[in-house]
Amino acid sequence: MTIQQQITVGELVTFFTYTWMITMPMRQLGRVISQLGMTKVALERLSAILDAPAETYEGQLQAQSLKGKIQFDDVWFKYADDDPEYALQGVSFSVAAGEKIALMGATGAGKSSIIALLMRFYEPQRGTILIDDAASHRYDKTSLRSRIGVVLQKPFLFSTSIAKNIAYARPRSHEQDIYSAASAAAIHDIIDIFADGYDTLVGEKGVTLSGGQKQRIALARTLLEKPDILVLDDTTSAVDAETERHIQEELIAQMSNRTTFIIANRISSVADADQILVFEKGKLVQHGTHRQLLQQEGFYKRVYDVQQQTT
Repeated sequence: MTIQQQITVGELVTFFTYTWMITMPMRQLGRVISQLGMTKVALERLSAILDAPAETYEGQLQAQSLKGKIQFDDVWFKYADDDPEYALQGVSFSVAAGEKIALMGATGAGKSSIIALLMRFYEPQRGTILIDDAASHRYDKTSLRSRIGVVLQKPFLFSTSIAKNIAYARPRSHEQDIYSAASAAAIHDIIDIFADGYDTLVGEKGVTLSGGQKQRIALARTLLEKPDILVLDDTTSAVDAETERHIQEELIAQMSNRTTFIIANRISSVADADQILVFEKGKLVQHGTHRQLLQQEGFYKRVYDVQQQTT
């Protein structure tokens, strides 16, 4: 039309300018609609936190130090009053100070609920939990949790150096203490290989490290706190068998005179425990040592047989 002089060059330029002005908002609209969905999810998460009732931390007893003697007596627990089923049903067991306890069971069996109650993130609907012969609800939550060290299966690392991640709970720790904790977690030699050593930046959530390396750094961080009760939640799930054995050998000294809970379904991780507790649908269905449980038909023996066939 321009060549045939039906419209001017200016009108052609104006037409394409308007076309561009219409196209860009339409493209942006697609992005906005996508972001609205993410915003809705983010607002729901924020609302869940802001609307949550304030937690009361004060208690009659200050846990300056714990021996680690623990007893669950007929504990019944569910996360919400309207839940149809209990996460734990009539659970009873005793742990002597300094013992190594393994918790086993399928997903949702109640293993993590035991730890959640121990740290008073929740309170049982029925039953009693004793820590050093005192009811758990009598302890000040802040002091109690400061004496319990937990290493999660999926640890969180901050976007800073390895040294600061390890020393997070004790930022004024001496370098030698950080090195000792890293050695106990079988990560010291690997850190030395890095160009910047302990000053290596791990990136957001430890993105520059492998899953096993992140687990071991989180383990070193917990060991540096020197807790009275240690909880290892499938801590060696992302490492090979040889590294797992190395970590276990190093942890022997760390576990001495310290009550330790190990949540795992790998037999090699739990075989030397003083007690192995097997949970199924919130119930404690098996209880004993490695040798005792191998003589019983049940979850433990089935897992053992499967893992023996695959090795």
